[in-house]
Parts: sequence; C-alpha cells; structure tokens
Amino acid sequence: MIRHRLRLRSVCLLLAVCSGGCRPPAIAPAWVATYDDVAHGDDLAKTVAFSSQGDVIVGGCETCPNQNWNWRLAKYGATGVMRWSRTYDGAVRGSDCIQSVAVDRQDSVVALGYESCAQPGPRHPSGGRPQIVYRWRVVKYDPAGRLDWAQPVRGEASLQNAIPYGVATDQFDNVVAGGLERYADGGGNPRIRGRLIKYSRGGIKLWSRSFGGPRGRDAWAQRIAIDKAGDVIVAGNSAPPASDTGRRGLVQKWTPDGRLAWEREYGDEADHDSIAESVAVDHRGRIAVVGASGQRGQGEGLNWRVNQYDASGSLLWSRAYGGADHGDDGATSVAVDGKDRMIVAGVESRSMRWSIMFGSTSDPSAWRKRLHVLRFDADGTLLWSRDGPDDGTRYGCSVASDGRGNFVLVGAQHKDDLGQGDDWRVQYFKEEQSAP
Repeated sequence: MIRHRLRLRSVCLLLAVCSGGCRPPAIAPAWVATYDDVAHGDDLAKTVAFSSQGDVIVGGCETCPNQNWNWRLAKYGATGVMRWSRTYDGAVRGSDCIQSVAVDRQDSVVALGYESCAQPGPRHPSGGRPQIVYRWRVVKYDPAGRLDWAQPVRGEASLQNAIPYGVATDQFDNVVAGGLERYADGGGNPRIRGRLIKYSRGGIKLWSRSFGGPRGRDAWAQRIAIDKAGDVIVAGNSAPPASDTGRRGLVQKWTPDGRLAWEREYGDEADHDSIAESVAVDHRGRIAVVGASGQRGQGEGLNWRVNQYDASGSLLWSRAYGGADHGDDGATSVAVDGKDRMIVAGVESRSMRWSIMFGSTSDPSAWRKRLHVLRFDADGTLLWSRDGPDDGTRYGCSVASDGRGNFVLVGAQHKDDLGQGDDWRVQYFKEEQSAP
C-alpha cells in the first residue's frame, strides 16, 4: 500500500499557484443564482448534480410561514436561468429537506430527503400529541419536472429516527439511497446503523440492507457513488456507541445485488475524529473520499482529508490541508471531471466557530468560515488551491462537475447582519475562470 501525505498551509501554497507566499485571488463565478423565501427565513441549497445537457439540478430546503422547512428542488439552464422548481411539505408541517440529488441517463431527477411524520405508538407525554420523527422520502421526476414516483420509507415502528444522506443512479437507471437509522438495542441502549435501499427505475424496491461498523461500532452512510459495473460505493462513518468522539471514516463497496464486497476504515489512532463527507468514482474505478481528521483541543483543530482508493480498496494516496488559523477545517464535497481530475470543496475556519457535521455556529464572534476549493489531477498532484468568493457565503455544501472542467458550488449566503435568514446560493464556475 502506498501512502503519501502532504500538508498544505494556506499561507504558503505551492509556488506554481502563488509566488511570494501570498494567497491567490479568489475564484469568480460565471453566474450566481440565489433564492430568498417570502418570510426571509433560512433557505439552504444542500446538493447539486448536472444533467447530460449541462443543466444544473439543485436540492435543499426553504423556510415557509407556519410550515418550518419545506423541500425545494430547482433546475437551472447552463446560463443560470431557472427552468422549473418543485416544493414539498409533509403531512405534519414539520421540517422537511432534500439531502441529495442524482440524475439518471434519461436526465430524470431523483431527490432523496427527509420528512417529519408522527411516530406510531405512544403519544408525547407532555401534551398528548404524536411524537414527531424523521423518515426518508425518495422521489423521481422526469426532465420536465413532472412527478414519476415517490417512495416514503417508513421503517420499523421501533426506530426513533431515520435520516437519509446520499443517493445515486446506476447504468440501468436503478436508484440506491443510503443513510442512518436510530434504534434501541436489546438492552434499550440508543444505537445507529447504516441503511442502503435499491429501487428499480420504476420505483420498485429491489433490496434493502442494514449494517453496523467494525468491532461492534455504530455506522452510517453519508454519501453514495456507483461505478461503471454497478457496484455501490459508500462513504460513511463509524463511531463508538453513544459517543461524540472517536469517529472513523468508513468506505465500503457493495455489489449490485447487495453483498458487501469490502470495507475500509481510516483515521490515525492519535486523531480524535476522522470524518468522511463525500465520495466520487472516476472512469478507471478509483474512489475519492473527502472529509476531515485531526485532534480538537491540540492547537490544530480538524484538517481536510482527501483519500484515493483503487477499485479493490487499497489506499493509493492521501492528502491533508489545514488553514492558517488552526481552526476546524473540512472538505464537504468532491466531484470528478472528464479527465479524472478532482474538484474538492470545503471550508476554512478563520473567525467563526462551526460544526462540520451540522454546519451550526456556536460563537459568531470567534470564527468565520470561508469557502475554499482545491483541484487535484488524477494522481493526487495539487493543481491549484483557491478561496471561494468573499461574498458572505456561509456554507459550501456540495460541488458537481459537468465533465468538461466546469463546476457548480451550492450552499447558502449569510445575511444575519441584515436581520434575515440565509439565502439559497448557486455558483457556476467555468474551467478558464477557475484556473490560476
């Protein structure tokens, strides 16, 4: 196994990127699309994918009066003009949000998200109302935005919550969704397990699998990719039961018929946490997994982690990146273009504290997040490292590439200083504009 590690300091980048130790100029988008709901609440673009025609599909959530968060799905043309949008509000008008989108070979759109629903069984002891929990929902739309099918995933009555995270489509337009389930073990202890569900192109469930982590640890699927052979690649995490530390990145390959082919964990023993956030597969079947790892409280914080594995699960190379302020930094998303180059998006902490898992802030005066983007070639050489636009963008949730080197970054724009919630934000970058 070959393992190379490279520490990239943001104040001293490669000379090919910026001579003299300065930071290179921020990348500038070719176009930007924003959305602000009528109540000026929080609106978040969480996930993005390209169609074969270069259209941009974005999913997330919007704030609606008296309804909390609702699903929001939008399709933009290659020049940023919105072609259509769809929303969804669950039956109990709780928090509902799209977590991941995918586009199949017919340019149909699959959205995976959660919806609030009433928990079967005893009612809430304080007011007699049903207890509200989260359940999965998988929806497919045709290219014009017409509903094809929808599959709510109710799960078992004993489950406390089921949270979806990732969805992908294969060469036959089948759909695979993944996430987590919270449940109680035989001793009544709270546990977390991963769940994968595969549907046919028509929405028929083909199989469902649950999994735990190595050595009896909890585990869950964070993001999903599918290779040319139809194998399902899962980037997820494992953790000790009922623990907030000691997480490890988890990478799995499942066969098309739902058998676990192999799994790998990553994370040094000295690390307090190693977190996998996103996964992509290139044309040669190599697997890119990104996230964060490091030791909080040791004067360093978390750093970006970028790993590449071959198709059999052997680690080819690993890269780390940390910001100059030694806060919690992390890669949140990865995409691969037509030349098998990686585009990796994430954040540096510079003056505002944040949580890589939930994107929350605990002390706005202490840290500030800044979007950052790295591009690697197929063999792990850093091509460039650039800041995102300094325009108040608060979250960089997801990145997608159209195969030609252009990419889209979605998230939300911070507007608390105006007394308003965050705005949904879509930024499109052309290859020639992002190059140094």
